[in-house]
Amino acid sequence: RHEHHFNIYHAFFMIACVMLTMRRMKF
Repeated sequence: RHEHHFNIYHAFFMIACVMLTMRRMKF
């Protein structure tokens, strides 16, 4: 049985990293 479960915490972590990177580049 193969089920691909999308981890919400992993997505939140990725979004947080992107936000921090954008802030760093913007500054």
